[in-house]
Amino acid sequence: MSIIRKTIGFVLAVLLTVSLVPGTALAADDYLARFVKSEGRTYTFALDVPELKEVYPVNVDEMDEDDMEYAWGFHFTDGTHEYEVMTSHFKYGEPETVSLYDMQTDLWEQHSDGDGFTVIGDCKLNVENTTLYWTFTMPEYVDLSGLKITETIVCYLGDYYSNDTVVDVSGGGGGSGTENSRLAPPQNARWETDGEGNGYPGYLYWEPSPGDTGDADSHLEYLVEVYKGSERVYMVGWSARGTAEPFRVASFLWEPHESGEYRFSVTLEDWGDESRNSDPVWSNVWTYENPGVYLPVPYGLRTEGNTLIWQNDSDSDFQNIKWYFSEEESSEEISGGSSWATENNTADLSRVTKSFRCGDGWYHFRVRNLSRDIRAACPGDWSEYLTVQVIGGEIVSGGGSSYTVLEQGSRTDPATNETIRYETRSDGSVAVSGDVSPAAPVWVASYDESGRMTGVTQLTKPGTADISGTDSSRLFWLGEGAMPKCDSIPIK
Repeated sequence: MSIIRKTIGFVLAVLLTVSLVPGTALAADDYLARFVKSEGRTYTFALDVPELKEVYPVNVDEMDEDDMEYAWGFHFTDGTHEYEVMTSHFKYGEPETVSLYDMQTDLWEQHSDGDGFTVIGDCKLNVENTTLYWTFTMPEYVDLSGLKITETIVCYLGDYYSNDTVVDVSGGGGGSGTENSRLAPPQNARWETDGEGNGYPGYLYWEPSPGDTGDADSHLEYLVEVYKGSERVYMVGWSARGTAEPFRVASFLWEPHESGEYRFSVTLEDWGDESRNSDPVWSNVWTYENPGVYLPVPYGLRTEGNTLIWQNDSDSDFQNIKWYFSEEESSEEISGGSSWATENNTADLSRVTKSFRCGDGWYHFRVRNLSRDIRAACPGDWSEYLTVQVIGGEIVSGGGSSYTVLEQGSRTDPATNETIRYETRSDGSVAVSGDVSPAAPVWVASYDESGRMTGVTQLTKPGTADISGTDSSRLFWLGEGAMPKCDSIPIK
């Protein structure tokens, strides 16, 4: 295919770029080309594309001849001339599947009258995980002191994204190995197991950046972002520590997640100077299948001294504690604190009441069961809050459940050995735990004094249902084909 034909298609594609394509999950702001380094007149730029694939179908039926099917690149200027660096593919030929290295990658200069482009140099493409790197040498007539990226462009089968954020890279030209003093990226990000020989998956692993000094005054922190496809679903910050020991972080396991393909990025950030932030390093893809089974909800939270204690119908020995603070007991304006993992159904609250200096006020705690193997069971729902008053770092009031248990019981299905447990409470609720799942849901039905059903709540995982204001209620535990797994249970 001739350069003229490609240039015509390219120009039309650029003229048709829009800032957001309706019906897509990504916006133009999700893409921004950036300067990486320079050596004399040789430059390296990069573009992070979270949804980037290794291969793409080309010459597809829905596109017209010479249409731009794919493009990743950017427009830049030296103040006098306009240039483009682009990896692209235009429809021409029979349908096939190609890699990014099979596509066209060049350095272009726009004609002075703005009606086209000409290739002015070779451009080397390198792809690492989901980042494209372009390295090329600028002609002698280009003024390196005035370089600016003026537009980032991405195209997917007719959907165009154009981000016109300006990036000044004039400080990176003409020197010897200039890199804008940016931190070196972390290394070897990948999904890992627990590291204890059990093979439990879902751990975030990476090795420290060579720039990780870990000094108290360095303001360094690792930012970890997890994506399901192109959607960011989880984010956590992790303090740099100045050692060569790799990171193996379990906190992704602390939330239930949908089935799908997951990958994550790790960036070393200097929150005292964002311009020093490293490039992100991307992990491999992990395909996760949600089992549809959720751990039961802890209950009966109370304190003994500075120790939080609760009851549990799960054999999980791994729990997540979340705390909040408010200046008044009944205030709805509570501020989020932090969370941590604990074991054996107890937690030392002094780490919050004595160390986190929110001051005197009301502290609110809740607990959820965590699963060491999320292929077998997902984290359960949060417990109800336990609220305590703290003065001078000491718990002075509260610390008991806000309800009393009126009645409790259990039922076991002899065919499957599955068991559910229930308790009715003085706060007008019923709590159900045990083997509750979408395949074995629990229905809580309420009736008026004449026996007419007035409401029903379905539980597909352990939780609570409101039965206040009803004359009577019954619990139904269903199995395959909505057949009862036991007789209905009167609970009120």
